[in-house]
Amino acid sequence: MNDHNRIESESGNMTNNQEHPVEGHGQAPKKASGLGIASFVISLIAIVTIIIGIVLLTQGIMNSTFVTNPELLDSMNQDELLNELGPSVIIGALLPFGSIAIAFVGLILGIIGAASKKHSKALAIVGIVLNSLIVLGFIGLIVIALASLGGGAGVGGISSV
Repeated sequence: MNDHNRIESESGNMTNNQEHPVEGHGQAPKKASGLGIASFVISLIAIVTIIIGIVLLTQGIMNSTFVTNPELLDSMNQDELLNELGPSVIIGALLPFGSIAIAFVGLILGIIGAASKKHSKALAIVGIVLNSLIVLGFIGLIVIALASLGGGAGVGGISSV
């Protein structure tokens, strides 16, 4: 190969017939699936909703008087406790449950979008991963909470010794 061809091949400007066509060259890339985009956006909304819920819950608990005076907690009935905590704690506690519901919808949309043969699957797969992490993480937290309420019993009622 002479110096002129070597310089052209190193710069990527091949003018001779040494180029090999790329398979599928000339075809337009697949467009993203609308369901895949929806799944990804829903997963982002669910994550933001969970974060907002945690912030509201933390803010409401930290602003309550029984944080500084825990003895008040024992003397309060349920109505007094709800009044003390305020609506931010209730909303903060309910938002993660709502986000789990929309993450489940996003998971289903992602699965349907990934099954599409006409569209790109990238965002659908990302949506499936994020939504399934949200749903499985929440289920894991519920299992841990129920196990801790069991009074020393492990998962499934088997006590740890």
